[in-house]
Amino acid sequence: MKTLTKRIRHADRRDQGAILVLAAILLPILLGCAGLVIDVGVLMVAARQSQNAADAAAMAGAVDLLLGRATSTARATAQNYVQTHHELGASQVTVNIPPTTGPYAGTNGYVEVFVRTPTRTSFIQVLGVNRDQFVRRAAIAGVRPRPAIPALLALDPAARPGLAVGGNGSLVVNGNITVNSNGGGLDQNGNPIGNGNSGTAASVSNNGTVKATDFRIVGGVNNPGNFEPYDPAVTNSPLRTGQLPLEDPLEYLPPPTIANGANPTLHPAISVTGNSTVTLTPGIYPSIRIQSGTVVFEPGIYIIRGGDLVVTEDRVTADGVMFYITGSDYDVATGLPDTGDINAVPPASGGASFGGVTINAALQFHGLDDPSSPFHGMLFYQRRLNTNSFSLAGNSAAGNLSGTFYSKWASLNISGQGTYGSQIIAAEVKLTGNGTVTIDPGNDPVVQADMVSLVQ
Repeated sequence: MKTLTKRIRHADRRDQGAILVLAAILLPILLGCAGLVIDVGVLMVAARQSQNAADAAAMAGAVDLLLGRATSTARATAQNYVQTHHELGASQVTVNIPPTTGPYAGTNGYVEVFVRTPTRTSFIQVLGVNRDQFVRRAAIAGVRPRPAIPALLALDPAARPGLAVGGNGSLVVNGNITVNSNGGGLDQNGNPIGNGNSGTAASVSNNGTVKATDFRIVGGVNNPGNFEPYDPAVTNSPLRTGQLPLEDPLEYLPPPTIANGANPTLHPAISVTGNSTVTLTPGIYPSIRIQSGTVVFEPGIYIIRGGDLVVTEDRVTADGVMFYITGSDYDVATGLPDTGDINAVPPASGGASFGGVTINAALQFHGLDDPSSPFHGMLFYQRRLNTNSFSLAGNSAAGNLSGTFYSKWASLNISGQGTYGSQIIAAEVKLTGNGTVTIDPGNDPVVQADMVSLVQ
């Protein structure tokens, strides 16, 4: 028995020794695997940060190109986005405009960004690999045509309502109506929209109607039955509520400057009365008021700086023009301070004065006709942070008025009746009166702004 016990004890000691030897062999391997997992995680984080930085840099550089800025400016912006905004100061950044690789190589309007980020590991050298590694990521962004813009777009999500048709009036739109207002109300089936917000996103009085090829409403409406199809042969409701908001399609449209076609000539304030006959030329005006007389606007860009544009006389013609309504501090050489409006919300900073637009006449106005200009098809362009309302009244015959109306943070108020070959983009749109207003862009030129997007 004693001999057997001694043998068992001896075997136990041998097993314990073998386990210790095995543990000594496996421990570095286990530690190496654990360290490898940690280092792979570190590299993955660095890769994600580098990719986010490359994407943002390419987009920012492409926005500069869209705004007409120099290639050197776009390149510096992209570099800054990686090293400053994304805090990758040690990264090597290469910016190619146009790209040098891939399907967009040599294509103008695109920005290619390479980011090479040094990353120090902690354990990977155990496997004989250099502890200092580099993560490489790339991105390409460019300026591309934007999909079709709605014929009528009410941008302000806080407007209650964003679209209002009052009285016995009717609004007829040959195209899409999009309303970003997140007001409450009813859905297309007459049920509460249930978003918890007050008011309505779109409202039509009981005696009014609004017709369009389709409706995209973020919130709800007051009466779904008043939203009808443009084509009477269509039996299904074109109304869709609870939709996602649409971003401003003209968000990156630059202000008019000398570089993109504006005339820097300074003119005095204009006030036309009586039976005067006046011809106006493009340039910068403190204000323009036409109460009577015969007035002709020669083609080009008219900048109204700090004052009003008022027209209450029918005998006014303007073919191939754009009116830019801005503040008294506007600099036509640099575009400042308006270039800072892109992502800003009112009020505008500083002490500049602003005017609005009042049209109460049967005009013959047609938007800028220059396919090479970023403002091709634009008729009225109000500085984004100019919140003075735009009032349009009168009896416009078909074909007499065409072009895009753009007033991002201002209300567009329409009364009277008429047919406009226009595209309307405003904070909110209000229709009053008992007449029928038709919005039909048809074949008339309207602004088709480009957009920036990642392509690779």
